[in-house]
Amino acid sequence: MLRDLPGFDRRGWRTGFTNYRFAIPELAGRHGRAIYNDVDQIYLADPGLLFDLDMGPHGYLAISPEDTSVMLIDCAGMAPVWNLGEARRTDKDTLTRRAASTPERWGALAPGWNARDQEYVAGQSGVLHYTTLHLQPWQPFPAQYSYHPHPLAELWLELERAADAEGYRIFTRTRPSARLAETLARHRGPRPAGGGTPAPVDETLSRLARGLGIQSVLHCRVGGEPPTGAEIAAPVDVLSFDLASGAPWPEAPADAVVATDLLERLPIEDVPWVVDELFAHARRLVLAVVDVGGARRLPPGTARWRRVMAAAGGRHPKLAWRLDVRRRRLIHGWETVSFGSRPDDADAGAPPRVWTLLGEREGDNAQIRGLAEALGWPAEAKRLTFTRNYKLWNLLLGASLLSLDRGHSAALDAPWPDLVIAAGRRSAPVARWIRTQSGGRSRLVHIGRPWAPLGSFDLIVTTPQYGLPQRPNVLHNALPIVRSNAARLAEAGVRWTPRLAALPRPLVALLVGGDSPPYVLDPGTAERLGREAADCAHALGGTLLVTCGPRVHAPASEALAVAARGPGHFHRWRPDDPDNPYLAYLALADRFIVTGDSASMLAEACATGKPVSIFPLPERADWRWRTTRRVQRWVERRQARRSVRGTVRQQDWIGRLWDRLVELGLIKRMRDLTRVHRVVEARGEGAGAPDDLERAVARVRQLMRERPI
Repeated sequence: MLRDLPGFDRRGWRTGFTNYRFAIPELAGRHGRAIYNDVDQIYLADPGLLFDLDMGPHGYLAISPEDTSVMLIDCAGMAPVWNLGEARRTDKDTLTRRAASTPERWGALAPGWNARDQEYVAGQSGVLHYTTLHLQPWQPFPAQYSYHPHPLAELWLELERAADAEGYRIFTRTRPSARLAETLARHRGPRPAGGGTPAPVDETLSRLARGLGIQSVLHCRVGGEPPTGAEIAAPVDVLSFDLASGAPWPEAPADAVVATDLLERLPIEDVPWVVDELFAHARRLVLAVVDVGGARRLPPGTARWRRVMAAAGGRHPKLAWRLDVRRRRLIHGWETVSFGSRPDDADAGAPPRVWTLLGEREGDNAQIRGLAEALGWPAEAKRLTFTRNYKLWNLLLGASLLSLDRGHSAALDAPWPDLVIAAGRRSAPVARWIRTQSGGRSRLVHIGRPWAPLGSFDLIVTTPQYGLPQRPNVLHNALPIVRSNAARLAEAGVRWTPRLAALPRPLVALLVGGDSPPYVLDPGTAERLGREAADCAHALGGTLLVTCGPRVHAPASEALAVAARGPGHFHRWRPDDPDNPYLAYLALADRFIVTGDSASMLAEACATGKPVSIFPLPERADWRWRTTRRVQRWVERRQARRSVRGTVRQQDWIGRLWDRLVELGLIKRMRDLTRVHRVVEARGEGAGAPDDLERAVARVRQLMRERPI
């Protein structure tokens, strides 16, 4: 990695490495080949294939003469133009134009070696370039942007999870960053007078020591004076370790490891491995205090420290941990935000008390039940019925039962639950009321969007259609939670196999949802859908199967049946129909066409692992949401403006303000299922359902461990 090279004036650079690329020919000895990549890219193919390309007479290959974000460089051929001296004194644009102006110096690189955002093609692109800063999955600038999930974020996240599972670290104790030595030298020696205030860990650790049986403490720091035992906790044995001293890490573990004046003083790239060392040296507890000084506010830096501690805690589930992040306020003194996690066996034999709040929408209820069943804890279902007050703004309802029909709903009484799982707009005030009654002990997990301040919930499990911004308590899944019942699918398949056995294969199942605001299935759209689905089945030499949901009105159903030109089977929905073929289609069909109004139906089709196509439905011209829709579309168009390079411009203050209003519950973004469609299409045909349910279960379990200790 090219970083902090001497002799460069980086003022005016768009990045911290802008001109370093032009020094590569000389740094490589002016011979051989070199590959250059920007830092916001991932390889999806062997880079050796890029390295071995035929360059012909060219000095460098790139997708255009001016786009040097991915290059294959002939170092001997480019050294006269791009060398260390020129890179230090000449700006990027001049160096790029100088190289591009010479005939045959530039050669075209196949677009797949620099696929920018939506240029990605599954199975063909060798390098994916995340060019839009506020969509980059690793969120490099949380203080400057309000991040949203990238449609292709899962490609990055899958690589990250695989690396984490292997215990991969770029920097380790034996291989720290180049900046660490300089940082430690700066903090070596006694702390200057007035150089800081001792972290208030004595009272916290004393309480934890009594509860966890702690008798020995390892105090880790960078610089400063070692504390005495009385300054930390009593009565315990205290061993102090100064990372800046150059001494090796202690070999023997301690009951508790306490870190003060440590993490905030390290280069950010060294923090993960140092936290791993803290956990490796602890038997029962890791307590870290991070002092962010006079920071304007604790988030978003708080989320960064919390993620690092939670990740290490997940690798050491038998340890308790606590994180205190504090800042110094001018008038009110110290402000501290604390997070903690109990060990997995802290409450052995006593699973959490879980309530599921079930409403009128069976799609929401299915997701609630699916998550509760996957958690494996006993859950008590609370069926809720609402009055017309549910139409009031959730900000006005707050944490209350003002919209609940208490006479027709399940009783909500103590003992209060440890965990509440809910979905949809109507249940949000009730869930918040339950937490208030529990004294703040109940944890709230909301599926979808709450139409309320996002910070009012411990975890929100959402999907792209709702357009919620990235926040520490928001889990963005690709698709809604579905927990397929293999036994029910198999039973339906056995029952329907004789009825479908004579039909020519492949069987193409058309799953039709129907009207679902803001989408509408009118007769004209239904006629086009039937015609195109029939053409698809006929082109494959197979048979079309059609099933309509309860939201398909009779005129649309009739138009669809006529246009489908005699499908192998056509099902119109009827209430309490024992012969509904939906599950049989999922079990027996070879491929699916799904209308774009239902993310849940799309998730169930993807879960089969068979090819899935999406038929988008038009939006309804609904006057009630017209103004909101226009404003939202204006904001989205503004955020999607293209730069001269063809990439999306970076998020501006209007986009950040809009997200802040959404976060506070002041604005409800309109549902946009095309976002879900893009995620599914990016995964490729037949990719199957992502492991969204497993991730949601892991986050909820982590949430329940992160209780005060």
